[in-house]
Amino acid sequence: MAILLLTIGFGPTLLIVAFMGIGYVIGKWRDGHLDINAWVGFFTKGR
Repeated sequence: MAILLLTIGFGPTLLIVAFMGIGYVIGKWRDGHLDINAWVGFFTKGR
């Protein structure tokens, strides 16, 4: 990631990392390994 940051800059690197993250989440969802209720519970636990 540091090589991308140094060669193409911050904006394009951020875009590539965002697409990679979205692809990872979609892949987990399609495989059935994404538990949305656990994520919501994790982020709302303190409230």
